[in-house]
Amino acid sequence: MKNGFTVSILVAIIAYLLISDVTTLKIIGTIIALLFLIYLFLEQAIIYNYYQTKISNFKEDVSVPFVNVNKVSWKILMLIPNIDKITAKHIVHNRRHFGNYKSLDDFFGVNKISIDKREQIKKYIVVK
Repeated sequence: MKNGFTVSILVAIIAYLLISDVTTLKIIGTIIALLFLIYLFLEQAIIYNYYQTKISNFKEDVSVPFVNVNKVSWKILMLIPNIDKITAKHIVHNRRHFGNYKSLDDFFGVNKISIDKREQIKKYIVVK
């Protein structure tokens, strides 16, 4: 809802600037529209690279869990050690069909993740 409202406001501003009689405002509107389109196309890549960097720089006993399993895509979940493509898609599927996870125990139970993998995965994930 918040994102839809933000996009609506931005589109309204861009439309106002583009239909303006002032050339400077038309140029500003065009630049804002182009920047907005670039962001829309690059947003997922930026988010993926952010998580990829954080996971690759993860330090045992120093870093805190940061991947919110109720928010990220299956592609980001795949970056976590011991989560393969099928498991990641299963996690997202369960979240969409049964609602957000309430706790780590709920997450591991619903997704039937084995006990030996839980300790490694638990280092990276958080449920919010």
